[in-house]
Amino acid sequence: MRVIVAGNEHFLEEMDKLPLDIIFIARQPVDLHRSLFQGGYDEVFVGFDPDVSLSVLQNIKGTRNVAIVFDNVDAFKKHGSDVFMLGGTPILLEDLKARFNKSAEQPKKHITTPTKIVEQEIRKREERSPLVGDGTPKVIAIFAPKGGVGKTTFSAYLAAHLAVSGKKTVALDVDNVKVGADLGRRFGFFVKRDGMNYRNIIDFSNFPDGQYHQWELIEKYVVQTKEFQNLSLVLNPPRPSDLNYDFSLVEKAVSILRYHFDHVILDLSPVPSELNVDIFTRLADKVIFLTTPDPAVIDGARTFLDAVSKYEINLSMLHLVINMFDQKHDKNANKIAHHVGLPLRGQSSIMPYDPLFREKRMEMAVITKKTLNKNNFSKQMDRFIKEHILLEKQKPEKRRAGFLKLPFFSKKTGEV
Repeated sequence: MRVIVAGNEHFLEEMDKLPLDIIFIARQPVDLHRSLFQGGYDEVFVGFDPDVSLSVLQNIKGTRNVAIVFDNVDAFKKHGSDVFMLGGTPILLEDLKARFNKSAEQPKKHITTPTKIVEQEIRKREERSPLVGDGTPKVIAIFAPKGGVGKTTFSAYLAAHLAVSGKKTVALDVDNVKVGADLGRRFGFFVKRDGMNYRNIIDFSNFPDGQYHQWELIEKYVVQTKEFQNLSLVLNPPRPSDLNYDFSLVEKAVSILRYHFDHVILDLSPVPSELNVDIFTRLADKVIFLTTPDPAVIDGARTFLDAVSKYEINLSMLHLVINMFDQKHDKNANKIAHHVGLPLRGQSSIMPYDPLFREKRMEMAVITKKTLNKNNFSKQMDRFIKEHILLEKQKPEKRRAGFLKLPFFSKKTGEV
C-alpha cells in the first residue's frame, strides 16, 4: 500500500516503524498539498495537532481516503464528528498501528470510541457508493432568480436522469419560501395524500452527532422514490412555522448525505437570500443558474449577480442554463447570456421549449421511467448531464445544413 504521511515529528517517527510504502513525508501542510497534486497514493494519514489537522482537511476537502490520526481518546471524541463532516476518517494512533502491524499488541478496547467499527462502516459505505474523485461535482445547487422558470422541474429531471444512469442520488427541497413537497410532487408524492408524516429537512436537526457514517440510520431520514431505485428525497416542511431554518441545518444535512450518495441535488428558493449565498460560497460544488428568454427573468438574473458581487462568489462555478428556448422566436442565445453576465457553455446548456411538455402539465408533471425520455426537454437534459455533470466526452454529431437551427457552439471562442 502506497501512502502519504503528514504530521509532527512524533507522528512521523511512529509511522516510520510500520511496514508501509511511504512515498512522501510532509512535515508542513503546504508540503502535503504538493504531494497530493502528484498523485499515485492509496491513503493519506495526517497527524498534526488536532486544530492543524482539521484545517488541513478543510483545505483538501474532497480528497479521498484521508485519515486524521489522534494520539488520545479525548481528542478523538472531541474532533471525530468534525472529521466526518469534512470527508475524512478519524482514527486512534494505536488502532492505526495495530492495523498495519499484525505482530503488535492488540489495542485496548474503548467502549466509547469503536474505531474498528467506524472503519468497517466507512468501508461498507464506500463500496456501496464511492466518493466522487474525478472532478465531477457532488453537491449541485439549482437556482433561478424568479419563480416559474422551471427550477424545480430541472432539479427533478436532473436527479431522475442521474439515478437512471446508476448514480446514487439524493435531492433536497430547500426552497424555504413555500411549504409542501413541491419537489416531491414530481415523483408522485403529495402532502394532501400522505399527510404530515413524511421526512423533511427539519428532521436532520435531531440527527445524532457522531453517527454520520451509519447508513442504517440515515436511510430513515430520507424518502425513497418508488419509481427510481437510486433516488431518495428530503422534502420541504409542510408548516410555515418550520420555514425559518438556516444554513447550519442545510450544511448538516448535506454533510451527512454527501458521503453516502454520489450526487446531492439542492433545489433552492428563487430569492437572493443569505441562505442561498451561503450555499453558493460554502457548500455547493456547482450551481446551475437557470434563466429563460423572458426579459424580466434576464433582468432579474443580472440584478441578482450585481447584488451578490460583494460576496466572494466564484462565478466559474455558476453554470448558466437557458430554459424554454424557442428556436423559432429566440434569435441569439449568446446575447441572452451576455445580458445575464455569465458565459453560455455549449448547446447542451440550452433547454428547448417543448409545447407537448408545457401544455400537458398533469401528464408530464409526475416523472416515471416510462415518461423520462418522452419530451425534448428530458432528452436535452440527458445530454447536459453527460457533458457537464458526468463529464463524458460526446462524439461530434453529423448535421445536414439547415437541419437544426439552434446556435452552434464554437470551440475557438467557447460561445454559442
